[in-house]
Amino acid sequence: MYRLLQSLLFLTLMFLFCSCTKDEISIVKNGRMNFDQTVTLGDVLDNCKGLENRKWTKFETDLKRKVVDFTAEIPVKIDSLTANTPLTTPEIDVLKKVITGPDPIFRLTLQFQIKQNDSFQLTYAGITLKPNIFIGDIVLPDAYKAFVDKGQTYPDPSYLLKQLYQNQEVVPYHLLHQIYFNYQEKQKEIKNKKRQIIGNAFNTFEFPYGLGRVRYLVYLNEEKGTILFGNVVDGILGGAFNRTGGLACSFFEKGNVNETGDKFVFSKPGCSPDIILKNKNSNGTPSIIAVNNAKNCSFCNGAEYLNGEYHAVGYIDLYAEGGISLTLFD
Repeated sequence: MYRLLQSLLFLTLMFLFCSCTKDEISIVKNGRMNFDQTVTLGDVLDNCKGLENRKWTKFETDLKRKVVDFTAEIPVKIDSLTANTPLTTPEIDVLKKVITGPDPIFRLTLQFQIKQNDSFQLTYAGITLKPNIFIGDIVLPDAYKAFVDKGQTYPDPSYLLKQLYQNQEVVPYHLLHQIYFNYQEKQKEIKNKKRQIIGNAFNTFEFPYGLGRVRYLVYLNEEKGTILFGNVVDGILGGAFNRTGGLACSFFEKGNVNETGDKFVFSKPGCSPDIILKNKNSNGTPSIIAVNNAKNCSFCNGAEYLNGEYHAVGYIDLYAEGGISLTLFD
């Protein structure tokens, strides 16, 4: 009899304990906001637009404080961006160009601290960037790396909650703008480097000045610091480079493009480098020139150093009086 009473007492205590234990997530989801008592917090966060992969979790801090954590992802479809967003058309064009692979995904976090009387308070609101995008070497990575690590926090967490309640976009467009800004700064740096490389090469080259202005396309192999210049459509191709010690090498011969239009053929018998034309546009001008077997040019010491792939980077204008001007592509 004593054991039976003891067992019943144990079951009663266990029932009371279980009945009094409340689910913290339910407390928050069933809570209501000060500015609108007609809807629950769960209704707002589970149904507001623009969020994916919503999750409710709970944890206890080192100080034994109970916290409910709401997280969600905010995907940004780069190909679908329009000027209706805070971004300008040039910014959108750059983002589409430099962001490759997966679209950027922002992670939203709201944290609610449970109080002893089963009320709660929104104590944290922030947005970070998931490190899932590749922007490439042409963009300085510091901006988005810092955002991945620290993100954007809101001094007044209720501000972000009100935006979600009003179904407003919460994408931190300023970060995407920063990527554009860094791209522009990097492009300036790249242009200055190209100007320096091309200037060094031309400083050691004697130009075939003609009457009036002559314009040539400039092709650059940035890794080697070598350049080619010429006008393939007119059957003229030239090259120049400068390396340690001031050694300069060049070829500048009239010739023709072969019947298939993918190779340049020199008219001089003693010179037969393999010059391949790639990515030609409508007027026949290639954006890439690949040089092989330049060592066969007997008139040019060290010509094999010209071997490699060159990309069109701009125009060089040569003037009869000796002036030179360089215009680089954007």
